[in-house]
This record gives sequence, structure tokens and C-alpha cells, in this order.
Amino acid sequence: MTEFQKIKHTFAFTNKNTKAWGVLALCVTLHAGKVAASPNNTKITINNHEISKNMLQKEQPIHSSEDYLKGIDVSHYQGKVDWHKVASTGVHFAFVKATQGIHTIDKQYHHNWHQTKKAGIKRGVYHYFDPSLDAQQQAKHFLSTTQHDFGELPPVIDIEAFENVSAKQVIDELKLFLSHVSETTMCKPIIYTSPGFWSQLNDHEFGEYALWLAEYSVKPRIPDGWSSWLFWQYSSKGKVHGINSPVDLSYFSSSTQALEALSCSKQ
Repeated sequence: MTEFQKIKHTFAFTNKNTKAWGVLALCVTLHAGKVAASPNNTKITINNHEISKNMLQKEQPIHSSEDYLKGIDVSHYQGKVDWHKVASTGVHFAFVKATQGIHTIDKQYHHNWHQTKKAGIKRGVYHYFDPSLDAQQQAKHFLSTTQHDFGELPPVIDIEAFENVSAKQVIDELKLFLSHVSETTMCKPIIYTSPGFWSQLNDHEFGEYALWLAEYSVKPRIPDGWSSWLFWQYSSKGKVHGINSPVDLSYFSSSTQALEALSCSKQ
């Protein structure tokens, strides 16, 4: 198999004297032909962005949510979003639903995709995965719709329902989807899931993919196979200026520079 860009990240909490301390380390192995950083280098290149290794580490106390970059994700359920108003609230990034299954294109996808760019918000795109349908057909539908334009963030596969199939079939189909997208685009997708759903799969083999965690609790649980989250969707009931219905809210676990370095779209 071709060697793709790999992002491994760890996020550990320890409690000492009632203070929570967070440590984030993003260790990056780049696709052959890009640039691979040696242990002695002080800088690494990720998708044509040269940044200091220190930008990928936060070894400081985490006192509140203000330590994280904030973002949202949207679909047709949010109606027609006024993205310039959203940008005025300080939202750093947005994930936009593109597709579902093998035929569905989200009704607001094109509006959201173009308007987020105009508003200057960093964009990602996601596919809602149906494990009862052919995984490769879903991947082709997703890539055909997006035209391999993933914006400024890696593509996402949203996996959160069995759709009346077994755990084994979910895992097998998920692997096929991820492999197809990775091999076709040279870009590893992010997996969006919740610990409650993932625990039913009883699987820990997907840790090579970055995790977007859906967990609405003060202290998020990490699903088997991962040691950390890259994005954390912490609420489904957010209120954001420019959006007339509740919206999902998420955190990014590191700096603005690290967020920018995640892009794997052709610029």
C-alpha cells in the first residue's frame, strides 16, 4: 500500500492540585516525496506549510474552553446560513456536509461551501456514512461531488449508526471507504464518531486516522484505538449569530498554525 501522510496525536490529562494540564503532541509522518522531518530538525513541512515543531505542542495549563479554537459543522438542517455573520462571532473553522449514502447531496452543500470561503472561514467537508450500502460507491459519490476539493481541512467520514447491519460489516465497509479515499486522493480522512457508538463495534484498529470526537460531557471519553482527539464536538445545541437553528459546536485541540497545516487539498 502507498504510504500516506499520517498524523498521530496524543492528548493526556493529569490532575494535580485541582488543575488540569493538557499535553498535545502531533507527530507527523509525511507522504514520500513531500518532506519528512528528521528528529534533529526544528521545523517540519505539512502540505507545503513550513512550521515550527513547537507550534504543534501545547505544554501549558488548560484552564478553560478559551484554550481551544472553536468551530461548527452544518448541513441542510441549519437552513441557509449567513456566513459573514458567523465569521463575525470568531468561528475559526466549519465542517460542511456534502453527501450521504450513494446518491444524496446535501441541499445546502454548495451554498455553505462557497460562502464559508468568501467569509474567510477554514472549511472541511464530510460524508455521512451508511454501512448498509456499498462503501466504494459511497466513496466515489463523495469524491465526485466534492471534486477532491476538501478546503483547508482533511475530509471527514461521519460514522454513527449501524443501519441494521452487524458490527463486522460496519468495520469492513468503513475500511473500504477509508482506503478508497486515501488511495485516490493521497489524503487520510478524519473519523467522526462517538464513544457510545464505537464501543459497540469492539474495535481498536483505526487509530492511524485522526479522531473527531462527538461527546457531550465535561470530560470526553476516548474510544478504543485512540489516545486523543483532534477535534471534539462538545455540543449539539449551539447558538451562533447567522444561524437560525441549533448547531453543533466543536473545539480544535491545538493552534491556528497547526489547523492551517492540516490541509491536503491542492491549492
